[in-house]
Amino acid sequence: MWHKGEIVCIMRIWLEKEIYNDNKSIKRPLNDFSDNYLYVQKFDRHMQPTSPGSILGIPTPKQWQIGDGPIEPRLFKIDEDNVYASFNTGVFLSDGKPLDGTFFWDYIRHKVMIPEIEGGSPIIKTKVGSGMPRDKHWTPYIDQGKLRMVYNLDPLRILSCNHDFFCKFIHFEGEESYIFEQQKDSLRGGTPWILYQYPYYFSIGHTTLFKDPSWDRIYTMNVVIYKATPVPRVVYVSGPIQIHDQPMHEVPIVRSEYIKDPFFFPVSVIAEDEDSIVIGGHINDYSSVLIRVRGIGQLLSDVVKSDKQQPENMAGPPKGQLHNTTKTFASLATKTKFYGSA
Repeated sequence: MWHKGEIVCIMRIWLEKEIYNDNKSIKRPLNDFSDNYLYVQKFDRHMQPTSPGSILGIPTPKQWQIGDGPIEPRLFKIDEDNVYASFNTGVFLSDGKPLDGTFFWDYIRHKVMIPEIEGGSPIIKTKVGSGMPRDKHWTPYIDQGKLRMVYNLDPLRILSCNHDFFCKFIHFEGEESYIFEQQKDSLRGGTPWILYQYPYYFSIGHTTLFKDPSWDRIYTMNVVIYKATPVPRVVYVSGPIQIHDQPMHEVPIVRSEYIKDPFFFPVSVIAEDEDSIVIGGHINDYSSVLIRVRGIGQLLSDVVKSDKQQPENMAGPPKGQLHNTTKTFASLATKTKFYGSA
C-alpha cells in the first residue's frame, strides 16, 4: 500500500508445523509456538528497502496445535492517520466455539481491533453442521471518507464501519437464511478496492474451485468492477488472469494433499499509473511475489462507459450468477469440470 510516499508491505511468515503431523518420524520441538506471523517493511517505488523489517506485534494468542496466528493481511487506510491491516485467524469465541474470522491491526497505534456487526455475523448465525464457520475475505473501500466493507460478493452484502470497527449492513441481498457452501460459492473477496472513477471501484478477487470428481482445489484470480451507488452492484467480472508457467512452477506446492495445481492468491493491489497495476500475493502458499498487469486502463474505461448506458437504479445480477460465471470461465481456461456448477 502507498503511504506517505513509500510502499508499506505486510507479509505472512509461515512456519510449516504441518511437517510434524505429516512425518511422524520428525520429533516435535519441546516448546510450542504459533506458526503464522505478520512481517512489515517499507520500500521505495523501485522496491528498494527504506526500513529494516520487523515482526508486526503479536495480534493473536496461541490457540491451536497447528494454524495459529494471523494470515492473509490486507492493508488499507481511511486517511493518513488511520491505517489498518485486516487479517484472518482462528480463535475460540467466548462461548467456547471456534471461528476463522476477520480482525484488524491498527498500523498507527499498534493494537488489534475486533469487529462487531450489528445483529451478529450472518455466517455464524446460519451455520449448520459441525464445521468451523469462516467469516473472512471482507474487502474495504472508502466511499467519500466513510469506511465500507464488501462482506460478500454473491449475494452482495455491504457493511459500513466506524473507526472502532463497529459495523452495520447498509446493503443486504439474499434471504436471511442463506448459507455459504464452499463448492457453490466460488467468487470471494481479494484485494482492497481501488477507486477508478466515482462511484466505480475495482479489485482483484479470487475464486476457489473444487474439481469433479477428485475434490482437488484450484484457485483463479479475476478483475472485479463494482459500483457503490445509488444501488450497490458488481458490474463486471473478468476471466482468470493468466500468469506465465515459469514462476508458477519454480516453487513447490506445500499442501499437495489438497492442491495439485500451482496457484496465485491475491491479497493486495496498487495502481502505478492509469494503465498499470501491481498485484501482491503468494504463489503456492510459499513465495510472496508482485505481479504487474498492464492494459487495465482500457478495460476499466470500456466497462464503465458501457455501464453508464444502463439505468441509474439498475439492480445487480441475480444470486448465484457471479459464481456460475467464474466457474464457466475457469472451466473454459482449464478444461475441467467443477462441483457446484450450474
